[in-house]
Amino acid sequence: MNSGNAKGGGKLSGFFTAVVVLGVVLAVLFNSLLSSGKVMFSNDAPLGLLAAQADIVWSNFQAYWTDLNWVGGSFLSGAPSITPVAYAILGPVLYAKWAVPLCLLLLGLSGWFFARNNKFGNAVAILTGLAAALNSNPVSYACWGLPPKAVTMGAMLVAVGLLHLQARTQGWRRWAQIVLAGFAVGVGVAEGADVGAILSLYVAAFAAWQYFAEPAKEKGRAVRVGLALALVAICAAWFATHSLSSLVGTQIKGVAGMDQNQESKEQRWEFATFGSLPPAETLRIVVPGLFGYRMDTPNGGAYWGGVGSDGKPEHRFSGSGEYAGVLVILLAVFAVANALRRERSPYTESERRYVWFWAVAAALSLLMAYGRFAPFYRALFELPYFSTIRFPMKFLHGMDICLVILFGYGLEAVARLYLAPGKVAAVDSAWGRWWSRVEGWNWGWLLGSWIAVGVAMVLALLYTASFQSLEQYIAAIPFQDDKASAWFSIGEVWKAVGFLALSVGVVTLALAGWFAESRLKFAWWVFGLILVADLVRANLPWVKAYDYRTRYQSNVLFDVLKARPWEHRVSAYLAPQRLGLMVATTEFAYLQKEWLENQFQYFHIQSLDIDQMARTPELDKAYLQAFVPPQLGLAAQIMQQFPQLDRLSPEQAGQLAEFMPTIQSNLFSITRLWELTNTRFIFGWASGIDRFNQMFDPVQRRFKVRMPYGLGLMPGATPPASNAPIADAIQSYTAIPSDKGPLALIEFSGALPRARLYNRWETITNGAVSLARLTSPNFNPEDTVIVDGTIPGFAPSASPGKSEVSFDSYSPKHLVLKSKSDTAGVLLLNDRWHENWRAFVDGQPAPVFRANFLMRGVPLSPGEHSVELKFVSQSTTLWVSLGAVVSGFLLAGLLMVVPGQKSEKT
Repeated sequence: MNSGNAKGGGKLSGFFTAVVVLGVVLAVLFNSLLSSGKVMFSNDAPLGLLAAQADIVWSNFQAYWTDLNWVGGSFLSGAPSITPVAYAILGPVLYAKWAVPLCLLLLGLSGWFFARNNKFGNAVAILTGLAAALNSNPVSYACWGLPPKAVTMGAMLVAVGLLHLQARTQGWRRWAQIVLAGFAVGVGVAEGADVGAILSLYVAAFAAWQYFAEPAKEKGRAVRVGLALALVAICAAWFATHSLSSLVGTQIKGVAGMDQNQESKEQRWEFATFGSLPPAETLRIVVPGLFGYRMDTPNGGAYWGGVGSDGKPEHRFSGSGEYAGVLVILLAVFAVANALRRERSPYTESERRYVWFWAVAAALSLLMAYGRFAPFYRALFELPYFSTIRFPMKFLHGMDICLVILFGYGLEAVARLYLAPGKVAAVDSAWGRWWSRVEGWNWGWLLGSWIAVGVAMVLALLYTASFQSLEQYIAAIPFQDDKASAWFSIGEVWKAVGFLALSVGVVTLALAGWFAESRLKFAWWVFGLILVADLVRANLPWVKAYDYRTRYQSNVLFDVLKARPWEHRVSAYLAPQRLGLMVATTEFAYLQKEWLENQFQYFHIQSLDIDQMARTPELDKAYLQAFVPPQLGLAAQIMQQFPQLDRLSPEQAGQLAEFMPTIQSNLFSITRLWELTNTRFIFGWASGIDRFNQMFDPVQRRFKVRMPYGLGLMPGATPPASNAPIADAIQSYTAIPSDKGPLALIEFSGALPRARLYNRWETITNGAVSLARLTSPNFNPEDTVIVDGTIPGFAPSASPGKSEVSFDSYSPKHLVLKSKSDTAGVLLLNDRWHENWRAFVDGQPAPVFRANFLMRGVPLSPGEHSVELKFVSQSTTLWVSLGAVVSGFLLAGLLMVVPGQKSEKT
């Protein structure tokens, strides 16, 4: 029952056609990248972060350590998969430029691969690939900085396509295809972590469903299907061994709230379901900008929906794209409707059952995505390890893939019924005679679809009439331009109605037989143009490029901070609390965030501030809670009321005096935190340094202005438009020299050096006691260090000794220090401890223990030493996964070289 459009050449020529078509469309969507120096905006993996890891990218496949935020930490290691290897080969700039369109191209080709292996025609396969590549879900996530999610979704399509293919194959090739399907699932897990794990459930369910879907003719079919399912699972685990090991080690093991007991699950419910889809926002699947796009989309397009909202305007999700396309939805419904008809169905019995499977999977995915807004996700949350997954909306990745698959089935039904050569007769020129061919089921479909268009127009009119109510509702959200947002939303509704009418119209022409023999190619162009025009216009707000040469310029501030950055840290505010103690202006708060996420990473400037720590390790959580007590929130609010401490009115001075005892008792812990973490530089005001000392260090007064500066337009930057969102506008500004300020880089001379030798130490093995001691005013961190455990053969000295330490070489995962001391002691390195750090003193292994609760300590005997510290991990899992990669390439090559059996089923 192949459609006529399948007979236009082999798979190889069809593949190259798909590459060209997808490449041209993606080039149009991402045409801004064709300019020299332009790279993609990325929230989760900005160019600065990519550049920071460029020198150690290959070693990150064994273990990933970052030193640029907080006091260091271990994160997911690189997997021997597509995007990590692409980054290692391309380098940070080329990866930042091309990763998004290339990953979407892979997704599109995966859609084509699925359709062709499901025996769809080549034109249908190409349009299925376009529907996958341009689906707003992968596009928005990729543009937001997560292109691997597109690869994960593509891996699911490849796995399902291979499972379709093996069902028609005999002998060793069948089992080779099943193994490759398992490897494809492993690629998805390696690329998408928990998203890959979720999508692997779809593949497993599909493999099991094949038992019910395929004709029951072969002996031992149940055993074969069971073995296939087991083999897919084994091969997926084989490929993803290294990723799974890293995932458990960094995201679950030792992470606060990840215990699999009922108490920890209940504590995690609100946090884990933060990203849930409100049922009303299901409409975003058919109206892309109904609730806006991301927060900084101009001209009224900022997101104003309810995802992630907890009553605070700043606590909202970005509003990721969930638009599948009007034509995609229409033909997905068309596929389901045709699967329900028994007479004159375009599908085989197996295909009908497959359509049912994907329709049910899409519906269940949507119900799971509702998360906290519906009861369905709660049952899943109670299962082991599902409570560790954040954002129920991740199930929308699966829903969108299901819709793309159903779209392929729907389009293939149109091709088989109305666009196959020999089935389309010439149409009478008289308009009224078109409908003589439309009868029975077709008439019911056309009547229902045009009624849907009419209902959509009525609803659009009612929505337009409610403009004032909508404006008032949006006005309650402080960061919105209510009038512009209301008109933007209404405009998106009418665009969707227009594309619905076009989509129903082209399907109507097909059913009526308008696309005669001479117009068959034209039919595919019409379908393709409607699909591409709709999805491209919906995705344009997500595409955001900038000139990295301008954005990543240095300035007078960075010039100071990037000089030997491993010897000091800088702090602008304390995340995740983001207290805003130093500078309370909105503009500078955005600029701090810009620097923290981009320029600090690019110039390797080490900051105490935490950019993101969604899964806080237990040790770090306890440390933060000890130095940032809950009552400090009140002090922070008071400080924000009086940001310029030298310009207080008498009334403000009186108000501040009332709270001074509370503030000073709390802010001591902040000063101690800066002291222990080698935080030498603080952002603040150029004036008011005396008051700053009075509050943070009233006795020793160790804060001074290192450099006053102001803010000005960045050289080469275009002045932002007056209505530009502040997050965009602030990127055009930088620090400029200014003797009069008003801002300043404040230097704290009391910060401990990054490395120091102590001949006095206290042994405290109880964590709570250790933290209490560290935060006590009676403890002197310059004289004594706290060690967690005894040091055999070493004893503290009764009198101070002479010692010195210096860095001989430094990289994030490998550093060498030179030390000299006349007594035995403890080398304290004020970087975070981790079990994978190894020490070598004069070439010999030495223990690395926790010091000052969170930092690294190494015992040293008297004399001169060379101390080498390396971050290492077991590479066994990496070699296991590499074995799967090699096996996959060899197996795929064998399938391509060895001719297929003539007995392959059709």
